[in-house]
Amino acid sequence: MPGIEERKKYVHVRVNPPDKYIRMRTKDIGRPGGMKAVIGVRRGKGSRGGTTEVQKFELDRRDVGVRNGKLYPKTPRGRREIRSLGGARARKRRSLGARLLSGY
Repeated sequence: MPGIEERKKYVHVRVNPPDKYIRMRTKDIGRPGGMKAVIGVRRGKGSRGGTTEVQKFELDRRDVGVRNGKLYPKTPRGRREIRSLGGARARKRRSLGARLLSGY
């Protein structure tokens, strides 16, 4: 289920449940140390098996926070990261994963 979860260093914005993947990898988006995407390789056979897509995004807690289940920016960098997530939701998940995985 999609959702937001706070951890020690990062705020996790889940897009897909983790149990539908056989392998996952973290990839920096933009500059190192900023927002990260956890990319998963889907389990299964046929056209969907072995494809990649975003499982969740990780945002640094110094840049964003969570209030009442919603993200809010703490810094200008956090504002840009939240804005980029808004655009990501409007795209198809599969094409987003392919775009993030150039060179995977």
